[in-house]
Amino acid sequence: MLTFRGLRHMAAGAALLGACVTAGAEGAEIRPSAAGDLVLEGPIVAGDYEKLRSALLNPYSSNADLLLASPGGDLAEAMKIGRLVRRMKLSTAVPTNETRSNIRDKVITRHGLKNPQNYICASACFFIFVAGIHRETVFIGPPNLSIHRPFLSKDDLIRLSNGQAMDAVASTRKAVEAYLGQMGVPPKYADLMFSVSPEQAYRITEEEFDADFDGFITDLKDWVDAQCDKRTDEEKQVYAQFKDLGYAQMPSAAQATMKEIERKYEGQLKCEMQLREDLALSGYRVELSR
Repeated sequence: MLTFRGLRHMAAGAALLGACVTAGAEGAEIRPSAAGDLVLEGPIVAGDYEKLRSALLNPYSSNADLLLASPGGDLAEAMKIGRLVRRMKLSTAVPTNETRSNIRDKVITRHGLKNPQNYICASACFFIFVAGIHRETVFIGPPNLSIHRPFLSKDDLIRLSNGQAMDAVASTRKAVEAYLGQMGVPPKYADLMFSVSPEQAYRITEEEFDADFDGFITDLKDWVDAQCDKRTDEEKQVYAQFKDLGYAQMPSAAQATMKEIERKYEGQLKCEMQLREDLALSGYRVELSR
């Protein structure tokens, strides 16, 4: 859900003052989980930015990873939260589109989700997810991540002329495109978002996720690889040539090289995890001094 309220026609044009969720929504619950991450669960409403910032600045609950389990909500608040996530150099994770109930239930239990309906990151939640400096799914598999066109509530539409409504849509699209550009999201996702109705929504595919979201953001990827990827150029060539084959299909020399690559990969994962923690700590210190 991604509705808008407070859209008023100003002398200079339409202004986006905020977004809304279903009346009576209490907003997201933010808490640490037994899995070691911080969980944001539920609809996003005004005030959730301050709740999350307070939780992150608590030394006992600050964490490099933020699990997002939300059907969406207030777009303006989500973008505000997203800028906080980027400032604090946090990593973000979303649920997988898991069809096996036993796996899904284990993930829900491990992260302490209170409502299975929140096992998704949709609509405004997408704007928080893309702000992470490292993005991933909480489990192996395709993401349960979807987007749709922002829309005006019926009450707002009644109060606006057709020209004002068109100005509001144009203003919203401009703000969305600027934000996604700041977060390094390919422009095609803004086009996709505004082409899909809220009733349908568009689910990000696993292929799109792997190509455009998974892992460190582009601005950091080369730096992280320089710090953590210890493979030689020859090992990289062997990996590229044989990565899709089983050991039995490889020459003996390639088998030995691939085993050495696996050993180095374990060290690479540890190095990357440490960098994520170090980056989050530096972001925490900067935010604490604001």
